[in-house]
Amino acid sequence: MFAASGGSGTERVSSIVTIPAGSSSGNKNFEPEVIKVIIGVNNTVRWINKDDVPNAVVASNDDDSVFQYHQRKRTQHLGAGWVL
Repeated sequence: MFAASGGSGTERVSSIVTIPAGSSSGNKNFEPEVIKVIIGVNNTVRWINKDDVPNAVVASNDDDSVFQYHQRKRTQHLGAGWVL
């Protein structure tokens, strides 16, 4: 997935996952619930927490997973084996 940038080249577009407001008290935790990450194409995921409380995004090899409300965080997935 690529998008044109202001220059003459292309810019890689990351996958975006949102934690919606109220997700801490309901059943819906992520939007979209599933994403397809292709290494070298869209393997940078931008997490956006729109909830009013801190939330955690946990992968099997990620020690720094808690981020505060209304915070954005990026992770780069380098290969298979990530469990989100």
